[in-house]
Order: sequence, then structure tokens, then C-alpha cells
Amino acid sequence: MFTAIPKIRWKDLAALLLVIAIAFVVRTSYLENSQTSSPIRADAGKYFFTAYNWTHFDVYSASQYKPAAVEPVQRTIVPPAYPAYLIPFVKTTKTVSEFVARVTFSQALLSLLSVALTFALARLVGLGTLLSFFSALFMALCPHLVALDGYILSESLFVFLFLASLLTLMAGWLRQRYWLVFIAGAFLGLTALTRTAALGLCPFMLLLFAVDPVRRTRATLSKALAFSGLALLGFSCLYGPFVGYKAYLTSQGISLQGQSVWAHFVRGADVGLDDFMLNKRAPKRSQEYERMVDEPSYGASAILTKFKEEPLEHVGWYLYGKLKYMWKWDSTYVGDIYQYPMIKKGFEESKFLGAVRAAMRIVHWPLYALTLASPLVLFVLYRKKRHLDHLAVWLPMLAFAYFALLLTLLMPLPRYALPLRPVSYVLAMWTVATLFSLFKKAPPVNAAAGQTPPL
Repeated sequence: MFTAIPKIRWKDLAALLLVIAIAFVVRTSYLENSQTSSPIRADAGKYFFTAYNWTHFDVYSASQYKPAAVEPVQRTIVPPAYPAYLIPFVKTTKTVSEFVARVTFSQALLSLLSVALTFALARLVGLGTLLSFFSALFMALCPHLVALDGYILSESLFVFLFLASLLTLMAGWLRQRYWLVFIAGAFLGLTALTRTAALGLCPFMLLLFAVDPVRRTRATLSKALAFSGLALLGFSCLYGPFVGYKAYLTSQGISLQGQSVWAHFVRGADVGLDDFMLNKRAPKRSQEYERMVDEPSYGASAILTKFKEEPLEHVGWYLYGKLKYMWKWDSTYVGDIYQYPMIKKGFEESKFLGAVRAAMRIVHWPLYALTLASPLVLFVLYRKKRHLDHLAVWLPMLAFAYFALLLTLLMPLPRYALPLRPVSYVLAMWTVATLFSLFKKAPPVNAAAGQTPPL
């Protein structure tokens, strides 16, 4: 019987338990040594008040609650999965500090599952125990992801659902199991309900079904349509009700609070994105930006004029500038790995965490370079007619390509690219393993047949 799942060996379990233990130590140490200044702010405030209003008023609104005010009226288009995740904590805590402590600890525990999923994804791609361990270890030690667990932000939940979606979809595709593909579609729906950026991921991943990994040939039209339909059905079962909710509110003339795709495109078109983000509230800059968003014809004309004035700079910005910007080490507003101002910075308070950050900073760009090299390595395998031995890597490569393309077209803030780190680490280690097999003339990685490389 064909199987895409490598057999679980004792050394796999030992490596998995070790990397989870490392992740637990790093995250608990960070939470003990960190304190965010005003943790309920900006996006965190939107999530908190959406959950609060949903719990106490049964109204889906991000409006800030005031004791003397009537129930909030203005609705929000904040995706509902993360506010729903927060509801149990809103109901069971009495103070903001208690709420933040419980949520951040739960997110740290959730990220342990994400570390395990990263290890599993690496094994499914065809990596051996050692390189799968390193893929998960980089995920466990990544300072940016560790710090994200300490905020009231949706990234921790998003990373978990994103990886669960990829694993389920990979298992369903490689094993040709209809029910797994349906579940994968449902997971992708939950992922999109956490971050709207994942809305197009499900249709994008349908490209996989053009290939039959069992026969290693082009899939029949009927089978490709069946798998695609089941994935979209699973997706629609979860995401469809939210679409209906927004349509109903719009039909009732109720305004929806949120940013449009066009607004993100306008921001992302600015070559000086750092300067724009830091000074966007300056009166002159703010008025110009608001006009470009409110009047798309004027905005498109202004962007085109800038392209004509500095064509090389803008072409470079879209071809490689955004790919570099979205992966830069420092966050846009606060700098370094932090998203919000900190009273205590965990990676500076603890020498152990400081050493972790220093080590990860050294490998930051080399790992990204290996990730970006993975399509080139796959092309080399194609020229050698060995690309069908690496079917499993197509899925994480497509997922990474989707978000890289999306951020290149829209606004490439580093925070938006952080959920891609686990996939990036798997692709980087796959590149290492495949280059090793090419240069050493070793048997190729054959994940679709359950084989693994020597590393």
C-alpha cells in the first residue's frame, strides 16, 4: 500500500521531545523576563475589544468599551478566529494583567505544537531525523516567534493553523485521500478566519491536484476536479458563514470597520516604507495617503507618476526590495524583534535568551538565502529529470510562494512574514539535504515513496 508517511522511529520521538523541551524552556524563560508596555493597544486592542464586545454584548465590534456608553454599534471585519480564541480568557479573568498572562502562556503552549508540526512537516518533505530536528530547532529558537507569543496578537494561532493545514493537505494529496483533503480545506478556512491574508491560499494550493503523486503523472481531470471541489467545500464550510455575515451587515447599511486591499497596496507601493509607516500620521502625509485610498483613480495616477520618475528604484523595490524588506531582522515600529514597546525586554534581561538571539541573528540571512535557493535547486532536479522524486516539497514551496507574492504586491511588513519562518526553515534544510545528495551523488530524496536522505 502506498504511503506518504515515514515510519516513526525511536530517534524521531527522542528528537521531537528534545526540541519541544528546548522550545518550552525558551518560551517560559521569555515570559518570565518580559513585560509589554500597555499590552492592549493597536491590533491587540482590536482583538481584545472584539472578544469583549462579543462576550458581553453579543455584538461583533472592535469599538472600545466605555462604562457610560451604550453597547457598541459599529461592526468590524476583524477575522473572528482569534477573538473567539480569546473569549474563554475574557470570561474567566478579572484584570487585564491576569488576562494577558493566561493568553500569552496558552500561546506559548500552542507554539510547542507548532514546533512539533514543523518537525512533522520536515519529515513528510523527506528530510531525515537530523535535519528535521534542525528545522524544528530553528522554529523553537526564533526570537521573533518567541516574542510574538507574548503579545495579544493572532500570529501564534495563525502559525499553528497554517502548519496544520499544510500537513493535512500534504497527507491527503500524497495518499490521495478525499476525506483528508476535505479536512485540509476546513483547516485552510480556519486559517483564513485568523488572518485574511490566507484567503487565497486554498485556491492557490489547488495547483497540486494537477499531479497524481501515486502514479507520478498528470492527474485525470475528474480526479483533479474532485479533490479541488472537496478542498473548496471544506474551506467554504468554515469561511462561508463569515462572508454571509459581512454581506448581511452591508445589506442592512451597517458600516464595517477595517482596511481594504487597496489601502495595503498604496502603502506597499511606497519605496520609503519605513519613513512612511513612522510618519504616516503627519498631517501632510496623512492627507495624501487618505486621498490615494479614498480616490483609487487619483491613487493609481500618483503611484504611476512615481514609477515614471524613478523607474529603476521602483522596479527593484518590487523585484527584490520587498523580499528583502519583509525578512529584515528589525520590526518596523519598535526595532529589533519586538512589535510593541517593552518595559522589560526578555532577550536583554536573560543572558541565556541573549545568546539565543545572537546565534539566530548569525544564521538569519543564510537560512533565508537557502530558502530562496530552493526553487533553483528544484529546477536543477527538473533538468536532471529527478524532480518527481521530490513531490512533497512542492507543497511548502507553493505556500511560501503564495505569501511572498502577496507581500510583494501589497505591504511587506516584517511582522506579516513571521508566520512563514517554520516553512522557510524546512525549505532551507531541504536545500541543504538535496545539495548534499547532488554533490555526493547519493540517492535522491524520495518523500513521495517514504524514503529519506542520509542526513
